[in-house]
Amino acid sequence: MKKLSVIGMTLLSIVTLSACATSSNNSSSKSKTENSYPLERYASSSETELPQKTTAYSDEAYVSFPYSIQADKKNTYTFKSITKVKGNSDEDNILLVDISFTNNEETATTPYMGFAVDWDLQQTNDNKNESLSPVDLKEVHTDANQELVDNANKEVNPGETVDAIVGYRLANNTEDVGFILRSTISRDNHKGFAWSNQ
Repeated sequence: MKKLSVIGMTLLSIVTLSACATSSNNSSSKSKTENSYPLERYASSSETELPQKTTAYSDEAYVSFPYSIQADKKNTYTFKSITKVKGNSDEDNILLVDISFTNNEETATTPYMGFAVDWDLQQTNDNKNESLSPVDLKEVHTDANQELVDNANKEVNPGETVDAIVGYRLANNTEDVGFILRSTISRDNHKGFAWSNQ
């Protein structure tokens, strides 16, 4: 009788654990779906073939370059190119964002500060959307145009435009990056675009 009870309890435990594992797998796939969202993209100044994507952004979120966008009637950005490069180590992947920045604010600001205030760069990492950290490109050894890197920290007067490169550290080497206007993050309908990490 004891053997029958032990066998019964073992079978019940196996069934329960199997159900929990299936439920956990469903939860993690739901979590990934819930954290992935299509970005509504502003109209681009030029359209060409869209790059392939690896993350769950809608096809319309991917843009071609140059791509111009105004941040909620404030600063204007023309994204000229976005390039992934190695940083100081093989595991350190840096995103170089080559922009033309127009200061539409009432006071002088740097392209770096304007970009950090207007944009949140996000990448899916372990089923969560993670905000990427800006990088001081003077401390990272890249082949980036040094004049454009320096321009990122130069004051730009209201109404003026300057070309600059800003850098961000990737959370991982495979997932695409969402460029999301911070002013739309609290809304259900994020605005911005996606970059394909190929």
